[in-house]
Amino acid sequence: MTPSQPVEPRAQVSLPALLIATMGAVGALSALAGVITGVNADALEPALKALRPVPELAPVVHFFEAAPTWARPLNAVALTSSLLMALGGWRMRELKSYPLAVVGAVAAMLPLSGCCCLVGVPIGAWALTVLRRPEVRAAFD
Repeated sequence: MTPSQPVEPRAQVSLPALLIATMGAVGALSALAGVITGVNADALEPALKALRPVPELAPVVHFFEAAPTWARPLNAVALTSSLLMALGGWRMRELKSYPLAVVGAVAAMLPLSGCCCLVGVPIGAWALTVLRRPEVRAAFD
């Protein structure tokens, strides 16, 4: 029997960092779509007014009318959180900016990016556990 070799810090952070960065990118695209849709709802009001009499376009009109005004700020917060996740995960993978990597892991656990929080909590907790290891912490620039 041979003693197991210690795992290199970069290998320890690789998978959780990749998962957090991916969740952040997906969340950012989703939130950006929500921000754009919310902003365009007001700008499209004249067009919606002209389209309301056309029965075939009722689902399209309803989609833009149903977007509540409070969704814009929530999508902006979700966009910020998702960008922090993506950037934190990327920096974690590169072993750079330890504080940003921690912020990215914590942001993954917050329920701000839709259904991703269901998987974000265990992945964020895993990333924080890995980040707290002394050899990993020492490997950051």
